[in-house]
Amino acid sequence: MLEALQKKLINFLVLKDLIELYNNFPFNAAQVEKIQKKKLARLVKVAYKNPFYRKRFDECGLTPKDIQTPEDLLKLPLLKKAELRDWVKSEYEKNPARFKHWFRDSTSGSTGAPLVTYLSAHDKAYNMAAWIRMGAVQGLNPFFDSTFCLVSPHRLKKQGDSILQKFQLLKRTQVSYLASPEEMVECFNQEKPVFMYANKSQYVQMALYAQKNNVKLSPLKLYASAAETLDKQSRDLIESQFGMNRMYDTYGSTETGALAFELKGKRNQYIICHDTHIVHTLNEEGKSASSGRAVITSLYHYGFPIINYDLGDGLDIFEKDGLKYISKINGRLDDWIKFEDGEKLPFHFFYEVMEKRKEISQFRIIQETYHDVTIILVESKDYNVPHVEVQTKIQEELESLFQKTDINYHFEWRDVIPFDENGKLRMLISKV
Repeated sequence: MLEALQKKLINFLVLKDLIELYNNFPFNAAQVEKIQKKKLARLVKVAYKNPFYRKRFDECGLTPKDIQTPEDLLKLPLLKKAELRDWVKSEYEKNPARFKHWFRDSTSGSTGAPLVTYLSAHDKAYNMAAWIRMGAVQGLNPFFDSTFCLVSPHRLKKQGDSILQKFQLLKRTQVSYLASPEEMVECFNQEKPVFMYANKSQYVQMALYAQKNNVKLSPLKLYASAAETLDKQSRDLIESQFGMNRMYDTYGSTETGALAFELKGKRNQYIICHDTHIVHTLNEEGKSASSGRAVITSLYHYGFPIINYDLGDGLDIFEKDGLKYISKINGRLDDWIKFEDGEKLPFHFFYEVMEKRKEISQFRIIQETYHDVTIILVESKDYNVPHVEVQTKIQEELESLFQKTDINYHFEWRDVIPFDENGKLRMLISKV
């Protein structure tokens, strides 16, 4: 009953959490130490009561009293993505009714193996507030500033204003990221939003279209990039069309939430959200270093605690005034499929096709030439469908989606897809 009510009142919970997080910024070392100590103590107590983590504590001979500082967390083992995926799936299958009033989130699948997570209303509200805070501290008014965003087709909401939106509150326009650049730009200029957020690839698509066709984009007060590493070339192009010194890059993931962000106009200095997360970087020997693998602990996920989560990214860290900052995010570049006629498409198009295939647990796309694409697949243990049947369905959908008749699709089935040297597993690789 309480969970059902909390879910209905999610916007009020978000507002409450946003006020708290907004007032925590800007950070200072003394304040951060106090906040982290309090939240960490609560987190480990919650985790210790969870069978999954209790086993980890017991195997290391630890109790909550042994985890009092961020450094103490490294006494516990790392949490791998596959472990998190299996744990969440197992708990859901044991008792689906328990999660009836929880929020279901899923990663984009850019690693080739989407991860489904469930968040209580408390966890979801804090998660949403943390993302909103990144813009709010830079002048965004989340209630009155209209938002434009590019989302997965299955997440599109019915395009009709709510009562609040009719009074110009929480105005939001959503467009499918599978729409053509022309459609994206036309809708964008028609709506004239104040704020926008999207992946780098989507910004690039719109910017290239605007540049090529001499279309002037409606001015934005602020806009945010997410999910993909923002390289200099792409950033320069985006800012040339959408406006200089109004863009900020964000860093995070579906499972961990909002981790860090830039201030608009200030490149290569990501402010870590110290009041919501603890970030470690470990070298190949598993020791703390200024450059290494990102290991994340969320200070607010209580439904499925995220402790020492191996995110798979590489980070370069520096310290200033007693606080950690990120100077560089490594290993998050996603390739595009490139066609001979000059057209380019990001990984989302393949994701929309592969997400429907429950017979597949993991996949990778490799464009060998303009006319040859290799699709590597890992069979799901829960399904037993002939490979030829799966391949035929995939090829038919891709041909329908791309409208290209000169591409040869080559399928390979494997037991596992190995990680790249940087620790990531890119879903899409183009050798063209």
